[in-house]
Amino acid sequence: MKYLKLVRWPNLLITAFIFIAFRYGFMIPLNMETALSTLDFILLVVSILSIMSGGYIINDIQDLEIDKVNKPKKVFINHSIKESTASNLMIGLFGLGLGLGYYLGWRIGYTSFASIHFVLVALLWVYSNHFKGKPLVGNLIIAFLSGITLLILPIFDFIPIMKPEEWEIDRGFLYVFLGYSLFSFTVTMMREIVKDLQDVEGDQSAGLRTMPIAWGITTAKVVFSVFTVLTLLGLVFFLKQSAGQTKVWIYTMATLVAPIFSTLILLWRGKNAKDYKFISALIKGIMVFGIFSVVYFTWLVFQSIN
Repeated sequence: MKYLKLVRWPNLLITAFIFIAFRYGFMIPLNMETALSTLDFILLVVSILSIMSGGYIINDIQDLEIDKVNKPKKVFINHSIKESTASNLMIGLFGLGLGLGYYLGWRIGYTSFASIHFVLVALLWVYSNHFKGKPLVGNLIIAFLSGITLLILPIFDFIPIMKPEEWEIDRGFLYVFLGYSLFSFTVTMMREIVKDLQDVEGDQSAGLRTMPIAWGITTAKVVFSVFTVLTLLGLVFFLKQSAGQTKVWIYTMATLVAPIFSTLILLWRGKNAKDYKFISALIKGIMVFGIFSVVYFTWLVFQSIN
């Protein structure tokens, strides 16, 4: 159990849910051709979860002293798990993710696609060793990783078998993935800023220069507001395209627009780590409802046809 906690198993489950939701709640029901077999799809998910797990471990290794202040009850390295063991596990997980990425690229005839896995590992390494604790840049890297992770599914499972004569239809599918990827990017950016606000005390004691520390809490809240507005504008654009679809509007307004707007109000009223922790949890819930919407909206399409 200690190893599952080390690699943030709830976050891994959410990521696995995202891949399953998009493949079996969107791609398969809409009869999209897929390049991967069921086993290959499972291996793709395992490859991403392995790299994510390695990223969490390297992050914990780098943050040993900081976490003793920010989250003392969640420090596992050098307590229940030796640092050397954690380092070896990290290397093994990164290696597994890279190896599976190359294998899957070979399976679909595009070994160059495995470079995406190398980019993920490289960015996690660079972030943990050079940009963690730096204002904005570190947050952008994590948000970018969140956004690009969602695009790995169509890259491996859809793009390899796209046909020029079906481009008009396929383009619509790709736009859906791109839209959700951008949603994941902006919402993750919001959560990263809130986490920085929540961890100010520990980060400050460790000499880090996160956004609230380097630029001030007010500036951090302004940047949060910018990404919140961008997310809301994206949802407004989506609702405009969904004019007349009452159930789509109700779901989007109730589970996404209203909660996201609420985070903006709560953040400006927030004054301590407890307040920011609640907002961070709320944003994670928004992410889950945002991803699940692809399953619900696909189901509505079938309801309207039958």
